[in-house]
Amino acid sequence: MENDEWVGISNHIPSACPHKLRRIYGFGELFGAIHYVNLGYEVTWEYWGRNWESPSYLKAVQILGEKAAGVICQSQPQPPDLFVVDGKNRFFFVEVKLPTDRLNEKQMAFNQRIEQYLNKNMPQSRRAPHLPKGHWIELLKLSPA
Repeated sequence: MENDEWVGISNHIPSACPHKLRRIYGFGELFGAIHYVNLGYEVTWEYWGRNWESPSYLKAVQILGEKAAGVICQSQPQPPDLFVVDGKNRFFFVEVKLPTDRLNEKQMAFNQRIEQYLNKNMPQSRRAPHLPKGHWIELLKLSPA
């Protein structure tokens, strides 16, 4: 059996088939995190949920401050998938979507609340410079090549 043929039927390695990407919990987030790490950013995920006290949550509190983290880092509704920080402590969030995924109403509403909160309470100099003014969340739509 050729390698490409094995990859397509193994269910162990994500292939170009979108339905196989979907079966692996966290694959999109991991793939997105690797993308941003390769661009020189520090990336955390699962930074939400105050009771958990994970290193990712503690990093978010360190960068955002306790008040902003209290607003953003909730378990419900869950914030965007990735928290991305550059070397100057400027940050943004990334919502990762696989080929057939869409933002749902709760995600859109919470993302708007996050951006409104940050625009009101966080200096724009803390926002990653590649994002348009007033935006703190990037949508990363993955698609098989």
